[in-house]
Amino acid sequence: MLLDIGCGPNKKAGYVGMDHYNFDGVDIVHDLRHFPWPLEDGSVQLVYAQQILEHFNGWELIGIIEEVWRILQPGGQFVVQVSTKGSPNCGKDFTHQKTDWDEFSFDMWKKEDGEYIIERGPLYGIKGEFRLEQTMVDDNMDRTYVLTAVKT
Repeated sequence: MLLDIGCGPNKKAGYVGMDHYNFDGVDIVHDLRHFPWPLEDGSVQLVYAQQILEHFNGWELIGIIEEVWRILQPGGQFVVQVSTKGSPNCGKDFTHQKTDWDEFSFDMWKKEDGEYIIERGPLYGIKGEFRLEQTMVDDNMDRTYVLTAVKT
C-alpha cells in the first residue's frame, strides 16, 4: 500500500489517502494525532507527507513519526515535504508549529553502531529507526526528505 497522510482534497494518484477531514478522495478519515492508526504493522510500502508535518508540535511529531515507522514494511520509504524558513509557504501560514527543518531533523531516529545518536530519543518513547537517504530543496525553498525504515 502507498499512503498519503494529510492528503486533503489533493490525494497523490495511486495512493490511499488519510486525513482528519472527509474531503473528496480521502479513503481513511482519521486524526493523525490519535494512535494507533487504523493500519496493520508493516502494511505500507511508502508513506507520503506533503506540507503536513509542520502543522504539529514536537510531541505530536514524535508520535506521528513513530506511527509511520510502525506501519512501514522493513525498507519502506517515508517521503516528507515541508516548508522551511526561506520558503514563502512557511511565513504565510500561522498554523505552522515547526519551521526549522534541516538535514538533522530526523536524527532522533538515527542509530550508529546500534545506538541512537541522540540518546534522549528513547526517553521520549522513540523505538523506530530511519536512515536518511536524500534531502532536496526545491526552487520554492521547500525541503523534501526521503527516509528508509530500518527494521530487523
